[in-house]
Amino acid sequence: MDNRALILVVAIVASFVIGIISANPVVDAVGGWKAAFDDLQLQINNIPAGPAGADGATGPAGADGATGPAGADGATGPAGADGATGPQGPTGPAGADTYVKTLSLFVPTGAGLERTLEPTCNTGDVATGGGYSADSPSVLSYIHFRPNPDTQDSIPTSWITSVKRNPGFDNNPITFRAYVICNDLTP
Repeated sequence: MDNRALILVVAIVASFVIGIISANPVVDAVGGWKAAFDDLQLQINNIPAGPAGADGATGPAGADGATGPAGADGATGPAGADGATGPQGPTGPAGADTYVKTLSLFVPTGAGLERTLEPTCNTGDVATGGGYSADSPSVLSYIHFRPNPDTQDSIPTSWITSVKRNPGFDNNPITFRAYVICNDLTP
C-alpha cells in the first residue's frame, strides 16, 4: 500500500474518532481535537501524487448501435456518353410486290343514274386499297367505296366503288374509273 493510501485510511479513522470525541464537550474543551483533525487534513492534501499506474486492459467491444435514418437522395449525375453504333442488322425479307388494276365505265346521260365497278386482284392476291376518278368529278357522288369482302376476319380481294349522277348534270355523259391496289402474294 503506498503512502497516500495509508494516510487516507488514517484520516478516515481519525475523522471517525474525532467525530465521536467532538461530540463530547469534555474532550473538545481539553484538547481541541478539531484543530488537530484540520491540520491532518491539510497534510493529506499536500502529499505529492505518486507515479501514474499502467493502462488497464481494453474492455470488450460494445454492441452495434441502431441503424440510423436513410440519407437524402444524391444529385443526378451527368449523362453518360453515347454508346458505340451497333452492327448493321441482316437484310429483311423482300416486301410484297404491288400492282394496280383499273376498270373504266361510260356513264350515259340520265337523272339519278347509278353505276358500280369492282376491279379484282389476281387469284391468291390481297386488295390493300382502292379509289375512283371521273372526267368531271362534280357530276358524280360516290355511294359505296369499300373492300370486298368487307367482313371481320376476311381477306379482301377486290374494291367496290358505286357512283350516282348528281342532279343538274343529267345531260353530261362521263367516263368513270375505279381501281384496286393489290399485293402480289403468289410465288
